[in-house]
Amino acid sequence: MRMFCIAILISLACLLISASTLAADENIAVGKPALFDPAPSYGLCTDPEDHLQLTDGKFAGEGFWIDKLAVGWSSATSISITFDLGSIQPISGAMYSTSSRGNAGVTWPRSLFIFVSDDGNTYRYVGDLVALDRKNGIPEIEEEKEVRHQFKTNELQTHGRYVRISTLPNGPYTFVDEIEIYKGQESFLTQTQTEEVVKDIKSFTEKQMQKSSIMDRLARDIADIREKISKSKASHAVKKSLLAKLAESEKRVDYLPTPDADTFKAILPLNDVHESIYAVYGELMQQLKQPVITLWKKHRYDSLRMF
Repeated sequence: MRMFCIAILISLACLLISASTLAADENIAVGKPALFDPAPSYGLCTDPEDHLQLTDGKFAGEGFWIDKLAVGWSSATSISITFDLGSIQPISGAMYSTSSRGNAGVTWPRSLFIFVSDDGNTYRYVGDLVALDRKNGIPEIEEEKEVRHQFKTNELQTHGRYVRISTLPNGPYTFVDEIEIYKGQESFLTQTQTEEVVKDIKSFTEKQMQKSSIMDRLARDIADIREKISKSKASHAVKKSLLAKLAESEKRVDYLPTPDADTFKAILPLNDVHESIYAVYGELMQQLKQPVITLWKKHRYDSLRMF
């Protein structure tokens, strides 16, 4: 009898976990048409049904940017995609499905800024989906292979009838084949909102460009150094210490202020947080008894990675 009760409790726990997972991923944007600014402009995938294809549940097949299920832009500096959910909804997250390939000039977006509005006029900024997705790992770009990725988060606690995703491209092309908006808890409808009200989304996006680039640079350097520490021949104690220091620096990345565009210089390290990240790598090199300075020769056209 006791074993039977335990089995029942385990089953109930699994059902509760399953139900909470399903609730977290309930897509409330299904079938909602998209409003674009500017209009899609990449000819090989642009068609009259673009405004319906991002919420139809259908993902692009092989050859992402030549599949009509995808929506694409060429040479756009910023792109806004807006959905009307029909009524004010609690929102817990979002997903943006896209693709990349290095030798085709197709890269990951620099940022995916999420804004919500109750009336379609006053928008509130709730986060950068690219930055929020970094907790799931940083997607790589392969030169000769198409790579798919879904930028995703379930960490939002907000509400709105209108959801706008403002894409900041990181190259000449931008592609997306599906966007999802996830339903949150009903309590999100009544909780006090402290999000920043943004009057001019385009201006806001442009001002965030430098900060987004800096955060991306720091995040990628952290990921590279973390991998080098893990794969190094340093002792377990040294690895643990260095990884802890790196984690402390990583916590500071999300709180970086927006740089002054008139005084900022792209000289590495970019700021004191970046300096602390490089210091961890320097300490690793010391622990591995590497020389203070290392010189080597490469071909003039070889790409030079940071580490």
